Amino acid sequence: MGVPRRAARPQIAALAAIVVLAALLRCAGLGRELPHRVEPDAFIAYQLQSFESDPALVQGVRYADRYPSLVARALALLPYPAVPAQVAGAGAERAHLAAAARPFLLVRATVALFSVLGVLATWFLARRFLAPGAALLAALFAATSLLALLFAGQARPHGIQATLALAAVLCALRVRERATPARIALGVLAAAAAAAALQNGLFTLPPLALAVVLGSRRRIAACAAAGGACLAAAAAAFAFYPGLPYVDAHGVHLGPDQGGAHWIQPSLANLGGIPALTRLLWEHDPLLLALAPIGAIVAFVAVRRRRALADAGERLDLAVVLAYVVPYAGVLALDPNVHDRFLLPLIPYLACLAAAALAWLFAGAHRAVALAAGAALVAVPLVVASCFARTAASPDTLERAADWIRREVDPKERILTTPGTVLPLLVEADTLREDLEDPTELTLPWIAYQRLLPPTRGGDRGWKLRLLPVARRFDPHNLDVERAKAWIRETGADLVLVEDSQRIRSLYSGDAIERAARELGELVYRSDGRIPALGDTGPIEYQGARDLAKRLLTADAFGPGILVFRIHR
Repeated sequence: MGVPRRAARPQIAALAAIVVLAALLRCAGLGRELPHRVEPDAFIAYQLQSFESDPALVQGVRYADRYPSLVARALALLPYPAVPAQVAGAGAERAHLAAAARPFLLVRATVALFSVLGVLATWFLARRFLAPGAALLAALFAATSLLALLFAGQARPHGIQATLALAAVLCALRVRERATPARIALGVLAAAAAAAALQNGLFTLPPLALAVVLGSRRRIAACAAAGGACLAAAAAAFAFYPGLPYVDAHGVHLGPDQGGAHWIQPSLANLGGIPALTRLLWEHDPLLLALAPIGAIVAFVAVRRRRALADAGERLDLAVVLAYVVPYAGVLALDPNVHDRFLLPLIPYLACLAAAALAWLFAGAHRAVALAAGAALVAVPLVVASCFARTAASPDTLERAADWIRREVDPKERILTTPGTVLPLLVEADTLREDLEDPTELTLPWIAYQRLLPPTRGGDRGWKLRLLPVARRFDPHNLDVERAKAWIRETGADLVLVEDSQRIRSLYSGDAIERAARELGELVYRSDGRIPALGDTGPIEYQGARDLAKRLLTADAFGPGILVFRIHR
């Protein structure tokens, strides 16, 4: 196409507006459900706490064997406050909640920052292949992607790795232009950083190798240089790995088996990932799914006719990009157990294809018609993204239940909750001690933090909250109504708080607990409004929510449904 590399001032202003929009969408509700309902695999935050010798670190959770440690080690260079917070009095609860949430919030803020940088990097990628207006459109699609928003607010490395992988591809494109030692070194560092953030960053090695070969005049020497560059990047990344990836008869393992690391099974190589990926993209970013295939066809036809990518340099750039996208997307397509977060590194490329599709669809239309139709289409992801930000910034269902308890419940009354259902309230010391007889509770960050607090008198620690234990004294698995009644009576519960979620129903016989509470008392509180992920099987709405984009249009809050029953005496 011969797209000019230097952007005009109006384009820079529009890009700045898109980046600001991306930041606002990602920062809204960044502390969602912290610290009482932390995403279960916030292993980067646990690594950070371990490096800082944080006494509030959860116990009984394997966190060191899951993700590479680059992100946590980098964050450990920042100042770290004393734990627990040294406060007392009326504001103690809020201060302790903030202190318990801090490591998770720090990781989330870092992920959100990298996600915003990924929007900017998408524009740098798009402007190599698209006209200025279409490049801005690609950045806007990346800014409003629901998948990107969902994972930009989680203490997990996937959003960081996606941006670092895109940066590595951009560095490889610079190497392709001229393979100088400085550019190769920068490309090696970028690829190493992507792979040291998360194991799938290793897919940045093929575009780096190809770029070194294409950017050099001596092809034989370039092949050796490409191999050396990849080995250097891999060696630097592996320094942060909990264990090296390996291959055996069962498949490709990305880390130690005992740590629960992901692995890929060649026996599943039946393209079963394609329908899974299609569904995931449709339920989060339907416009990208609708437009990206059109953009791919347009690009293919244009290359075949050589109307676009007219000079050899742009065709070689496309080859470098495909050296990343094709292997990575191919591996995802082979695995029917693929997860939505694995799509994140592909969002920039899908955004570019979607922008190319819109540019082609309205190429012959009147300018006013094209702008109106384009704005109508772009409004779809923008509305969904706005709904996500609004919902994430609103009090979650557990926070609303806690506010009701503060207003309506006597601190002397005992409240029994379902397993793992933690309220953002300080727990009375003796009651907390009873809970800590069950080691399972120490896997919950807010409970693990509170065990550090000294016993206090007065109203600072007045809530008698008991979590229904899941390990020693009482096993809620395969629970029946009579056993649930017996536990309610044994604990002397005045109120029973039931989490109305698929997790509680499937794992902890939630239906039996709810029925027992109904038979022993009466319903006095029910969470209002619609929540965006009622059918989730995980303990938090952090992934896997079916039809998330559609649900967000009417959602009122994140969090599970909450029922509170007052037990009759």
